[in-house]
Amino acid sequence: MTRLLLTLMLLSSLLHADLYPKLFEQLGTPLYKADRVFIKFYKLEPTTRKKVKYYHLKVQKLLLLAKKIEEDPTENKKDRQKYFKGLRDLQKDYDEITRTINAYLFKSIDANNYKEFTELMHLAHDIFLDNHIIKKRAMAYYVEHRTRGKIPALDTSYLTLSSDPELYDYVKGHLPRTHLITQTYSSGAVAHKVLLSKDEKSAFVGYGNHCFKSVDIQDFESSSEIASFDFNSQGCALVDISASATGEYLYLSDLKNGFTILDVSEASAPIQKDEYTQVNAMATVYAENSYTSFIIRQTGALSILDTSDKDNFKLLANYTRGNPINHIALDEERSRLYIADAQGLSVLDVSTLGNPREVYNLPIEDGANHVVLSPDKKIAYLASGDNGIHVLDISKDLEVSPISTCLTPRYAYHLLLSKNGEKLFVSALNDGIYYINTKDPKDLKHISTYKLEQPKASALSTVLNALQDTLFIAYGKAGIAKISLKE
Repeated sequence: MTRLLLTLMLLSSLLHADLYPKLFEQLGTPLYKADRVFIKFYKLEPTTRKKVKYYHLKVQKLLLLAKKIEEDPTENKKDRQKYFKGLRDLQKDYDEITRTINAYLFKSIDANNYKEFTELMHLAHDIFLDNHIIKKRAMAYYVEHRTRGKIPALDTSYLTLSSDPELYDYVKGHLPRTHLITQTYSSGAVAHKVLLSKDEKSAFVGYGNHCFKSVDIQDFESSSEIASFDFNSQGCALVDISASATGEYLYLSDLKNGFTILDVSEASAPIQKDEYTQVNAMATVYAENSYTSFIIRQTGALSILDTSDKDNFKLLANYTRGNPINHIALDEERSRLYIADAQGLSVLDVSTLGNPREVYNLPIEDGANHVVLSPDKKIAYLASGDNGIHVLDISKDLEVSPISTCLTPRYAYHLLLSKNGEKLFVSALNDGIYYINTKDPKDLKHISTYKLEQPKASALSTVLNALQDTLFIAYGKAGIAKISLKE
């Protein structure tokens, strides 16, 4: 019976959607429109449900009375008075019900229940946003938590905040802070990757076609090149650099020349060790315990090398996939290799180095560009372009489950996680660096954005110093940049 009544109410409401009376329409039309919104709240607690039902019945009676008046307006003076009185009475019911609905919205904000907040905004955004005080509070909560999902009814206001000074002034304290980058060093080449020497007096920079350079950064404003390396061939296409735990060695991945190791124990005099030229190398991750290098090949495959003898590499296995591989992350303790590719995330068991096998696959819309693991290896963070960040639970051996997503203003390309796992730095193409607080994996918060005043380059990767208070950026055409995180 209840379901039938609700169906009739919905049908009746739809029939009158565009047939509101012209009589006292400034007062009546908003009240009639609200009827459709209130019906959506019919399943709330019994007291509200009863109020909504009676409100709807009053609306139907007033609509019938209005129709009678409009059919013979000259003979219905008493009916006009009755109709106006009915609208005033309906206004009281409207105020009472909206107070209840507003209380639901405030409750969702106070409880930080973004899911419920989203559902309520979808149901009754017209009512909420008509009240300027409620709109301010809703927008303040939204701009702080928008990374958890866009709400169309609020996003229009979010994207045009600058055109509403009063609203902007109210919510600005909840917006991510923007810090302009002022310290940069450029050698005229495009910086793809930056790492620091063990003593942090030098930066090792991958410059793509201009290969590899060591840069003295002790006085960053007066930085200068102190060494370089190339493959003595037809040129470079250096796209990735990774380092050993000791900082003594760098692992270079080059699309033209393959894979090699540099001894950088003396930053001003890098020494090349053995090289493996049979692959078009895109990126490398190194296993300290087994002295093994896992190399992404441009063809969408992996090569696994024994690099325990830095002067004599040995091929252990090749692993071919059907999809291009963008990045890999290693959990040495569990012998798991996490692959970010064009389809999503794959997990390989590499306990037997000569025979890697896939044990799990998680499809993700638009795939993943980059993957990093939390310090305890229980959470994986994936950069997924325009889809932002995916947070995944990887604590179980044969299962990967979503925890949350975090929208970023622009394309999420490269990720860097702090040592304590509480700060995530996102390199965003054509923008800058987003600092995301990850203390609560279910609710990542965008705290700050670091960017050039006139962005003419893309932030491609980052590295933190040992104290975790200074960030260095490979900023494409702008070279390398330095940011102090001390506040």
